[in-house]
Amino acid sequence: MRHLRLGVALAALAIPAALIPAAVQAQETTSSIRGAVVSEQSTPIAGAVVTIIHTPSGTRIVQTSGANGEFNATGLRLGGPYSITVQAPGYDAATDNLDSLTAGVPQRIEVMLASTGKTITVTAARARSAITIGTGAASILTARDIAGVANVNRDIRNLAARDPMVNIDPTNGGAISIAGQNNRFNRFTVDGVAFGDPFGLEAGGLVSSRGPVPLDAIGEFSVEVAPVDIRQGFFQGGAINTQLKSGTNRFTAMAGAYYNSDQLRGRNARGVIRAGSFESQIYTAQITGPIIKDRLFFAVTYERTRDVVPAAISPGTLGITDAQISQIGSIAQARYGFDTGGVATDILEKDDKVVAKFDLNIADGHRASFTYMYNEGSVLAGQTGIGELNAT
Repeated sequence: MRHLRLGVALAALAIPAALIPAAVQAQETTSSIRGAVVSEQSTPIAGAVVTIIHTPSGTRIVQTSGANGEFNATGLRLGGPYSITVQAPGYDAATDNLDSLTAGVPQRIEVMLASTGKTITVTAARARSAITIGTGAASILTARDIAGVANVNRDIRNLAARDPMVNIDPTNGGAISIAGQNNRFNRFTVDGVAFGDPFGLEAGGLVSSRGPVPLDAIGEFSVEVAPVDIRQGFFQGGAINTQLKSGTNRFTAMAGAYYNSDQLRGRNARGVIRAGSFESQIYTAQITGPIIKDRLFFAVTYERTRDVVPAAISPGTLGITDAQISQIGSIAQARYGFDTGGVATDILEKDDKVVAKFDLNIADGHRASFTYMYNEGSVLAGQTGIGELNAT
């Protein structure tokens, strides 16, 4: 099974939301900061210049408050921190920091400016609030949260299972059921692009056995149960949304290896004798950084999986002997020229993933993102190594 996708996303921050086509707003992959600038007498300050800078990358947007003192900066990068500076003639400038932003959740801030020479009071640090657009239940994991989740087999379903409304069925290929709905009714997206299983080949509802992207490439992961948001659609169960990491002005590199086998497993568990050999090898690597400081960034992640587990089916369970299976194979080959392949004793799972994301700051308020994704995997149909490995 091979999947190769190339995506391009443009964020024109200066364009009013009403002018953006509905298709572009189909899935929120960015965030926003909204607020109002007022004086000491709580009167709106028009014409105040609000400068918002994503500190790690230098991505910058400048807004001017309207007649009612309000501003709305959209299309912002996820995460943070952000530096916010507000300036207006006749008033001392105010500066504050915002720790992080979440996809589709506008951040509300209130700024009070004091007249020149007087004490500055900024209430943004004390009275922040988030405006949640989708009113349905949701669980959101940041990159830091994902790193703290025990996930030995590196399966994206283990992240979804953190939501109390999610049930994972190990007897059905790790099928994800959200709020009791059939797993095939879910929607899975990566940076707003659908990565579901339209042919119904995977019981888990994903395009591959463990998900299309490496865990280390995920900057934000969310599970939403029936979100009341007209921008989301094409699902009846739940929405699983993944946002990829972006590079910053700082170079980072990481690598990891995960190994498991029957040699590391106990043989006797409360009287139950565990038999059968298996081996799991997973390797991952990532590098991020700037190509042009404050302008062009990259983030590249690679993950390689090789698993071998015992097959769930053996001739004994089928009620036939090895000799009979060999005879059936010989007849099929001689008369029909068909190789049956016999009955597998071991299941080999292969999975290779590469994700590369490039972010370009075109100008203040204008960004472009280019994403390349490659996923090639293979596993014996009808018997998945993931289910076997989890069962051991």
